[in-house]
Amino acid sequence: MAVWIYRALDSKGKSLQGVLEADSERHARTVLRERHLKPLQVAASAADAEVPGARGWFRRGRKLDSR
Repeated sequence: MAVWIYRALDSKGKSLQGVLEADSERHARTVLRERHLKPLQVAASAADAEVPGARGWFRRGRKLDSR
């Protein structure tokens, strides 16, 4: 499966962005609709492209609590 970067709107009109795995762009849009999101943009992720926020937890020095 390929990795896709998307921008979508939730049911309240809030803009969201993220990454998902799907077989095709069409499949990625279907997955977003099944999650009750309205896809605005879906693009294939390049292998060497930086995905915004993908490493944010570690870049800021945050630690995960296992409690």
